[in-house]
Amino acid sequence: MPILSQRRQDAEVGALQRLIWTLIVARFRELEREQGLRKVDLSQRLGIPRSQVQMWLAAPRNMTLKSAGRLAIALDARLVCGLEPLPIRPGAARGVGTSADPEGR
Repeated sequence: MPILSQRRQDAEVGALQRLIWTLIVARFRELEREQGLRKVDLSQRLGIPRSQVQMWLAAPRNMTLKSAGRLAIALDARLVCGLEPLPIRPGAARGVGTSADPEGR
């Protein structure tokens, strides 16, 4: 099993965070367009200040998994996820004590 660098871990987590944020914002925009949903409506549904909803929708780094789940529910939606293997990139570390040999010999 490869050992991922901190940089690669951060990149993978950041990509996931941006994906979830993008889906939440897209759902909000859809309901905003179709039903006239406003941020204040979300804040009332969640029982939180409008400023908190504004912060969550402003940037992916502001939204935790818990807040994304709460927003999804308030948007009459559910986050669905799964796991898939990461692609091995050429030259990636393959374990403790490995050599530069791609076969790990």
